[in-house]
Amino acid sequence: MPRRKLIDIVGDQDLVFTTPDASVREVAEQMTAHHVAAILVVEDSVLKGVFTERDLLQRVVAAGLDTVNTSMNQVMTPDPISLDARQTGFEAVRTMYEEGVRHIVVTGLTGGYGVVSMRDFLGSEMADYEKEIEFQSHIWEDI
Repeated sequence: MPRRKLIDIVGDQDLVFTTPDASVREVAEQMTAHHVAAILVVEDSVLKGVFTERDLLQRVVAAGLDTVNTSMNQVMTPDPISLDARQTGFEAVRTMYEEGVRHIVVTGLTGGYGVVSMRDFLGSEMADYEKEIEFQSHIWEDI
């Protein structure tokens, strides 16, 4: 399905949320129980940040922080990159590549937010993106 809209990818998602004051330990347990690699940090229905497996590894484990006494507001990614639900998976892949991230928050959904991951694009969007990169490389070689 080339050029799928983000709403079609995340439409039936059961998102996992947490609060800024939740401990890393609590959130890691939530992520494990729900089999997710990213969790949205929300306060009063407002998105404050995102916390991912990469954040856990780099900002907590590698930094030697205590998972019980470290809260989300200390280690989450604030103001995460987001795209509107009407944009395409191809645009999400391009944004992930350009920004060096693996997750993007999807906005403009009835009921709030969604999250797309690089794992969601192991098919057509990734192939399309690789074709575009190859095409651009050929153009620059010809110039």
